[in-house]
Amino acid sequence: MQRPEFRTTFSEDEIACMKPVRAFLFLVSVLSLLFLVSFYRLKRSQEQLHVPISQAPIEALLNDEDSIPEFQELDSIAHSDSLLLLSDVLEADSVKAEIISFDDLIFAPTDSVRFTALTERLHSLPGTKQQVRIFYYGDSQIEGDHITSALRKSFQARYGGKGPGLIAPDQYYNPPHQLIMTLSDNWQNLTIKEMRGENRSIVFRNALTVSGDEPAWFRINRLRFLDPQADYNQLRFFLYCSDNSRVELSNSAQPVFQTQIDTIDQVQEFKMSFNETPDDLKLSFSTNDSLWVTGLSLESETGVFVDNIALRGLSYPPFSSSDRASLKQMSDKLQPSLFILHFGVNVVPYFSENYKAFRYQLNRQINLIRQLRPDASILIIGVSDMAHRVEGEFVSYENINQIKQIQLELAMKNGCAFWDLENYMGGPGSMIRWVNTEPPLGRKDYIHFSAAGAEQVGRELARILINEIEYSQLTAWKNN
Repeated sequence: MQRPEFRTTFSEDEIACMKPVRAFLFLVSVLSLLFLVSFYRLKRSQEQLHVPISQAPIEALLNDEDSIPEFQELDSIAHSDSLLLLSDVLEADSVKAEIISFDDLIFAPTDSVRFTALTERLHSLPGTKQQVRIFYYGDSQIEGDHITSALRKSFQARYGGKGPGLIAPDQYYNPPHQLIMTLSDNWQNLTIKEMRGENRSIVFRNALTVSGDEPAWFRINRLRFLDPQADYNQLRFFLYCSDNSRVELSNSAQPVFQTQIDTIDQVQEFKMSFNETPDDLKLSFSTNDSLWVTGLSLESETGVFVDNIALRGLSYPPFSSSDRASLKQMSDKLQPSLFILHFGVNVVPYFSENYKAFRYQLNRQINLIRQLRPDASILIIGVSDMAHRVEGEFVSYENINQIKQIQLELAMKNGCAFWDLENYMGGPGSMIRWVNTEPPLGRKDYIHFSAAGAEQVGRELARILINEIEYSQLTAWKNN
């Protein structure tokens, strides 16, 4: 049988002779093709955000003990007689009883609290207007809602809740939640380094606008081509200003909220609720001097939220480089029950004898979290496997276990939980296998997870956390 021939182009005369319906269908097809091309380019641009950026050696990762004031007094764990090896933890009877499998959480032998507060809050959610938050801090491994998206999906399916939660006041694109946020050109997005110790944002990103002819705005749109389902129905945003300012909110170009703000020198919260997920929100800000937005949250009134706080290039969350009172104000309003610290890939490329400065700084940030939220739990995720080229072949970095030991030591010292991500991946050399599997679970840089790999890590982390929470709840019921 002769295969029929199909044409993909038409002359102008042929198009003019088409019946109206055919002409309409042709036009729809062309527009759809153009849209798919544009979407592909947008997706590629988002993926490029995860390509690692070469960085100069970071002073805080080097061995210069003299650059750390009062190092010996503040960081007693640096002494060799207090070091705790992973093998010691696994062999200790008091800890072994707490481990279901090697891939599950490791708790300090002295930690009898574990995730009690988180468990109690999660199981008190039904029939209430409460919220439960998990602050997930990480480096470029979690950019673009990687890992956290799968973790959030599992938790919200189990305990309720809608929306991505807390996001930085910057360009934002999130296909799982079918939304995109853009902003006007008259915002300055300042990093933690540019804030020079004056950061007031719990997400460590500040958007500044100053007096001008036009209002500064954020616009949050639903991605209609993804057939969006019901999602967030509440908007919260946090700001402070140096002079009188004005805030206006519109939904699909219809004004729904406006307020005048007097000069405030502390972080303030504003909250608006909607009957259904808005298609086109626009937040406009005008000020007589300067106004700072320190974060937005897209959420439901009740449920659990996993807030993705990605800090590219950093090796710990920089609480010590911030205004503590402002961080306290934001954390008190959001009330996180669990802090997850997922760092390490920016430490690995810099070899050191003992990483004293890294140990000191990570320990310091953990202590500051304790001061912000004394009742919150902390989970430290061990550094993932990474590989680099040696004599033409990819091999794992030989210092990964050394850095992972430091993370474990600090977790045990400070009563935190620990998850050995490298071991879950399969141990040394696993990133090479993750890159070469089909579909690839790692990216070609042999550092970051692919979308599929991040999804797998997020689901596994959700599994072990929910198992721990459910076990804790069952134990509490039996004891009562």
